[in-house]
Amino acid sequence: MPVNKQLPNKVVSLDAQEGEASDDDDSFSSASSITYSEYGDLGIEFRQEKSDRLGNAIGESHSAWSEGERELFMRLAMRGFEPIVPKDWRLDFATLPKLLFARSVRESSLISAVKRGSSFYAIKSLSRLCTLGGRVRDCDVRRISPAHVIKRGVDNYLNWAFYDGSLKARSRALRTHVFYTKKRREATRDALERVNRRLCALAQRYQDAAIMGTTSTPAEAEAAEGEGTGMEPVHTVTFPILVGFLVCGPLLVIVTLDSTPTSNAVMRFICQFDMGESGQDVWNALAVAIAVMHIRTTMRTIEAEWQQGLWNLPDGRRGGEDLDF
Repeated sequence: MPVNKQLPNKVVSLDAQEGEASDDDDSFSSASSITYSEYGDLGIEFRQEKSDRLGNAIGESHSAWSEGERELFMRLAMRGFEPIVPKDWRLDFATLPKLLFARSVRESSLISAVKRGSSFYAIKSLSRLCTLGGRVRDCDVRRISPAHVIKRGVDNYLNWAFYDGSLKARSRALRTHVFYTKKRREATRDALERVNRRLCALAQRYQDAAIMGTTSTPAEAEAAEGEGTGMEPVHTVTFPILVGFLVCGPLLVIVTLDSTPTSNAVMRFICQFDMGESGQDVWNALAVAIAVMHIRTTMRTIEAEWQQGLWNLPDGRRGGEDLDF
């Protein structure tokens, strides 16, 4: 459990008068107070644990990974040690450690609402996602499959993220994720192979959608510029990092695939979570939310590039439904 470095050093008594109360919103009662000497020791432990976690995350991420894959892996590995949610959500998530909130209202956070005025739905969606673990554990009593509960919970959060990013109604944008639920008698290896095939098929669609002749990868654009051919400058297109969700019973596995044509298209394992594990509901929900925010950011980037004419995305309803996302 991460240690809050910003705990106050002063405790306000419950029977104190109004004039004696502290201006700090984070005042604690004596039952949850901490002395200054204990605070110093815990601060050192926290910094050491954060350093160890960062070192392990860097060591586990492979040098062959793309920048987007390393970024997603690091954000998931370091959750609990850096701001994740906006500061003005503290009243709605009062049990979260203070360290998880942004230090100011203007500071950006990993999980946030894009549209103005949609913070209510953002808070409601994240709160609902935090209850997913309890609903998964209830599956034993209700005698239903936890995989379908997990899929429905993640889908609901994805739907809010796409709506918030003005992406849900835009059929031109291809999805950047796939979702697969392992069948009851299906081997895990076969399920992973299915996810891999779907990611590769989606990557091929993005490669076909890039308008060749007017776009290129950043490496190709730099090479063309270095040759000094005198040709018109080549616009660069950002090929997305595709995310795959695989549900195996109560387990949720997250994998990625770099869709860049020049990359070695290999599905990479990022992490897995037991959504039914007691005591991990919030941390698992934050991990899912971080992955969804990564997907939303990627799709908004593609949307902006499409408006610049860098993508030849399909019209109508062919925005990815045929791949069973």
